[in-house]
Amino acid sequence: MESIIDLKLQIYLVLFEQTDDMLILYDLHGKPVMYNPASRDLLELPPSAADLQAVPLELWDMTEENASRSIVDILDRPGQVALSCCLKTLQGTRAADLYKYAITDGDGVILYNLLRIRVHAERHLSNSGYDELLMHILENAQDAVISKDLSGRITSWNKGAEKMFGYKRNEVIGKNITVIVPGDRFREETAILQKIKRGAVVSPYDTILEKKSGKRLEVKLSVSAILDKSGQVIGASKIIRDISKEKKTQRKLQAAFENRNDLIAMASHEVKTPLAILKGYLELIYQNVSSTNKTFVDKALSQVKRLTMLINNLFHMSKLHSKKDQLSFELLDLSHLIAELIEQFKVSSPSRTINASVQENIQLEGNRIKLEQVFSNLMGNAIKYSPEDTPIDVLLKIAGDKVHFIVKDQGIGISARDQKLIFSQYYRADNAEESTPGLGLGLYISKMIVLQHRGKIQVNSEKGVGTTFTVILPLRQRKKK
Repeated sequence: MESIIDLKLQIYLVLFEQTDDMLILYDLHGKPVMYNPASRDLLELPPSAADLQAVPLELWDMTEENASRSIVDILDRPGQVALSCCLKTLQGTRAADLYKYAITDGDGVILYNLLRIRVHAERHLSNSGYDELLMHILENAQDAVISKDLSGRITSWNKGAEKMFGYKRNEVIGKNITVIVPGDRFREETAILQKIKRGAVVSPYDTILEKKSGKRLEVKLSVSAILDKSGQVIGASKIIRDISKEKKTQRKLQAAFENRNDLIAMASHEVKTPLAILKGYLELIYQNVSSTNKTFVDKALSQVKRLTMLINNLFHMSKLHSKKDQLSFELLDLSHLIAELIEQFKVSSPSRTINASVQENIQLEGNRIKLEQVFSNLMGNAIKYSPEDTPIDVLLKIAGDKVHFIVKDQGIGISARDQKLIFSQYYRADNAEESTPGLGLGLYISKMIVLQHRGKIQVNSEKGVGTTFTVILPLRQRKKK
């Protein structure tokens, strides 16, 4: 039995090495594992696939309107795949048949994917044929593909453009591109053309164009320069994708998001009053019960305080996302604000050592209530997530044209993975779950407030060593009279 298996393996290896078909074996991540000599010769590949991340296969699926196909797309297709294609090789563009097979173990589990590509020697595409293929692809693309000269006259107009804008080719060739540009976008079109003339790169951008019917379209537009044989810019090509449906969906989602935030704000506001009443009654009860029962009332008060904090965070988050909530700025004495907060924490946490270094007379424009919320949250976190016998360092200083507020603790720290996500909505570090309850909104809200003040917030931490949070805000000095 073993000799028969060995014989089959030898036959397979001979076929693998001697066949004129290209054979390429891929792992399940799409990385080439091995390929045969035919593949090496046609694609000029290195002797081994060990250091190769991908095989440079450039092909077009002739069964689906000449669609360009990536190898990842083909490998991801379930089951066996068979298609006719055009393949770019060292000998030029060739017609070929491509097959994909799954290599499985005895239990049917897929281990590898094998591509077999049979190139037709008699169906060689010349350079002109290759150009014709590209023209055919562009002509039948779903996106609008348009070209114009440097004066803005339209020189080509594909079927996608006819379908998108409603103009036939003979209606627009020779006319200025402004035939599809609304009047309020003429300046934008002129500026883009000037960039193309200078040879500048134009990044894809969203804009508004106009159909023959007058209806406006929201589109994503990519612009590239057209060069002559000497490398001189002679025109520009535009690839235009209609994104009206996507934009409409985005607006609906934004409206739903706004409604959700309004609901959260309303619910939070309504819950605050009964919570305050409940807290008041619990405090009265606390004063009139035995020492044994005080423990239970104390626990109830603790939970009410926790719930109040969560409701406040939800309320603040909803207000941050609401367009109705515009921050009012005033000139603040930031040094005085930080000094007040430090004193408050020294009173509320008398067992903690807070080392403060606050530069005097630092003034900036901001919203006092919101900034106080940020600084209070960062100092409160430093106290909550560090041992009582370790100090908290608070620093406020001017650095260039910026103000730096720094809070440093020697607490549990934050892992490198969690540091990347710590400012995300509802995210909590793994080690924080065991220590302190919360929704994971405090740092998210702090980041949003800092961004509203045109600043940034940073974290630097090491697990088991401690954490440093830095808030950087633009400085605003009070003008001397």
